Amino acid sequence: MKKNGISIIKLKESQYSDLINCVDGEYVYCELEYIRDRSSFAGVALKISDEKNKFDFFEVSENKLNELNKYENVYMGCNESYIDSMKEIFFSTKRDYGIYILFLIYSDIRSSQIIFEDIMREIDKNINKIIKMLNN
Repeated sequence: MKKNGISIIKLKESQYSDLINCVDGEYVYCELEYIRDRSSFAGVALKISDEKNKFDFFEVSENKLNELNKYENVYMGCNESYIDSMKEIFFSTKRDYGIYILFLIYSDIRSSQIIFEDIMREIDKNINKIIKMLNN
């Protein structure tokens, strides 16, 4: 599966800002778009903390948010296996920052945890950009 790149915006400026009532300026939304037979995506709402090497998440059970068509749905939540994949990547090296996951959101690309590993890697690559965005 080929990824089309990551987009990073403040969560309050995203289409998901009204879904969670605790949204403030401290959260950012990162989304990876994938190109295959149809467009697929996976996103994460998160905030960064000064606590070194800490990973935490808001417990939101997975549910179907939207039905795009007969074969494509959008899911929101924190499926445990995907959170475990993100933790595994996060803790693979020491980080000078902590991360708090508010929610995951994704289309029908749930067949692979690699997608959430991709997101963690992209967050890591773009951490300075994310921190700068949150400080503005």
